[in-house]
Amino acid sequence: MSRRFVLILPLVLSLGAFLAVAASADTAAQARKAIQAAYDKQSAAMARKDVNGSFASCAPECKNITQEGKTYTLKQIKELAAQTFALAKTFKEKTTINHFRLIGNKAIVTATDHAVLTSVNPGTSQITTMTEDEVDEDIWVKRSNRWWLIQSKTIKDTYSRK
Repeated sequence: MSRRFVLILPLVLSLGAFLAVAASADTAAQARKAIQAAYDKQSAAMARKDVNGSFASCAPECKNITQEGKTYTLKQIKELAAQTFALAKTFKEKTTINHFRLIGNKAIVTATDHAVLTSVNPGTSQITTMTEDEVDEDIWVKRSNRWWLIQSKTIKDTYSRK
């Protein structure tokens, strides 16, 4: 084996490993598309009032930070969602990505949520409609070939009730 081959082999092998890692990383467009698909699945699960499906893209350590700074764990978020779904006659929600930034296997997303919940007051049988418009900054990470939401921070939140 020539000395030249011995010197070049490690370089070629390390270049091949670098290219394999680079090829497996998402482009910003691919990541944005995958994360929007996760938001769409979440919306469909919410329409079915499916708590576990609504949070299927959340990592176990996922947390929600309210506009006031209060932090909720994934377990607490699921409990609140279950209570909300139990009272809801219908629940429609749509999340739209406004701004997207990819940094390696981490995405920082500013998204707008529009939700409409209808419920029936058991005492009066009156139908109530609540609308919420919320802007969030979400942090997603890619692990095991899948995007996971690890944090959602509310930037702006407005409600109306009819």
